[in-house]
Amino acid sequence: MNLCLRSLIFWCCVSVCCLQPFVITGCSGTKAVVPPVSVENQQTYQIGKFVWFDLFTTDIEQAVPFYEHLFGWKSVPVNTSSSNLMTIFSNDKPIGNIVQRKKDTLASKWLSYLSVADFDLALKSIGRAHGKIIHNIGDLPDRGQVAIVSDDQKATFAVIKSSSGDPGDELGVNQWMDCELWTKNVNMAVLFYEQIVQYEPETIPLTETITYTQLMRDGLRRGGVVKIPWKGIEPEWIPYVAVRDISSMTAKVEELGGKILLEPQIESLDGRVAIIADPCGAVLGLQQIAEGGD
Repeated sequence: MNLCLRSLIFWCCVSVCCLQPFVITGCSGTKAVVPPVSVENQQTYQIGKFVWFDLFTTDIEQAVPFYEHLFGWKSVPVNTSSSNLMTIFSNDKPIGNIVQRKKDTLASKWLSYLSVADFDLALKSIGRAHGKIIHNIGDLPDRGQVAIVSDDQKATFAVIKSSSGDPGDELGVNQWMDCELWTKNVNMAVLFYEQIVQYEPETIPLTETITYTQLMRDGLRRGGVVKIPWKGIEPEWIPYVAVRDISSMTAKVEELGGKILLEPQIESLDGRVAIIADPCGAVLGLQQIAEGGD
């Protein structure tokens, strides 16, 4: 199957399954190439970590400048004839894509990609755990094996076995640092994901009545699980970006037309945390890190 057709199928399936983004409709001109997860191509893996993030937005013309001004990211069109599919670069490395969704869709969302050790086994485990295989996309050129799935509480994510390996754990400012599941039932969620990547959950008390569950693997934190904090919110994976000064960043979010959903008022785990929404409604977290990294 040629590259253009495979890319077409990839974005079509994501559109049909849950996100309804822009779909590449033709093969004329420059072909749409899905970038590798790791440009180093070292064939090392961070199993259980979320290693790639795609934004499906209702207004790419609003979303692109928001993230470029907030984090200093650079967005480059995949196809020179269209700006409806762009790759996000941070420090000259690709870290995600931005895709234009149909204007009449409900909201903008981030899709998080979970690294698994055995792609086929992970899909079987998802089925046995009462999750859903929304679409098994299979092999993508330069990317590896990909499937769009949901857990047993309908939180959507992707599983990936990268053909180039995964990015390392080096933590930098304005870089992805974590991913957090908002769910209706924390215990059910933990049991589900334990079956997929064999996490070793750790429960941390935040207050006398509130706890936080970390998803650990090989002694490293790979994600977190919390009960949905507001009414009317469906289960969802929320990506986090590391920032140096969370107060100035949240002020900048509002200046750029975004919203602060959770103010950075408490100390949580490794730093001060805020939850924001971009001008189109896509939700993500900010976490302050110390000088010199983590």
